[in-house]
Amino acid sequence: MSVSSERFIKAFRGMVQEGKVVLFQNQTTRQGESEEFLGQLLDPANLFAKNFNTDDMWLVYYRGAVDPDADSPAWTETLSGTVTHSSDGDVFTIVDDSDDEHLYYASPTQATLDSAVGSILEAKVRVSVGGSGANRGAALSIFDGTRQYTAWLRSDGVNIDGEANVAINMTPWRRVKLVGRGDGCQLFIDGDIQQTGWYMNPTVKQQFAFGSYVGG
Repeated sequence: MSVSSERFIKAFRGMVQEGKVVLFQNQTTRQGESEEFLGQLLDPANLFAKNFNTDDMWLVYYRGAVDPDADSPAWTETLSGTVTHSSDGDVFTIVDDSDDEHLYYASPTQATLDSAVGSILEAKVRVSVGGSGANRGAALSIFDGTRQYTAWLRSDGVNIDGEANVAINMTPWRRVKLVGRGDGCQLFIDGDIQQTGWYMNPTVKQQFAFGSYVGG
């Protein structure tokens, strides 16, 4: 499997109001005063990460200019076996060619993540080689302190962990978005919803992760 990324991963930012974490989206002062409007923002169907194009709108933002563990802030690398990986021209590439190997990166802890509020993880990805069925391949994962949500990506398909393969060509650059809240999550490719599924595992971690395998 070979997976490359350009400005690989962005993780959605929250803000605190009256002791609760709520999602932040461009809004007017008048809209912000409306509880009904804020309620609409908490609906994953209304959350589109493509509306956000500045770094400070995200908790974490990895560009691919350096290896993730050399970035600032640094991501934690977990490596098993010999997995070739490199960064070149804002493109980070992983070549994982064995079932006995894996390589993934986890963001620093994000204490504001809240399963009741929801989280978004977005990445620009292509998987040039590798298509071996559901629940395998490159992975994007959200850990919100209560639940883990994971999307699997292959050259010929994608799936939310535990769901069936959705056939799609992932060899060109694609915009992948994983939205998780409560027990459920949604997977979008280039703005189109591909699958709705469930969380993967319970967790106490609060972070985002990507790589050729993402542990619970």
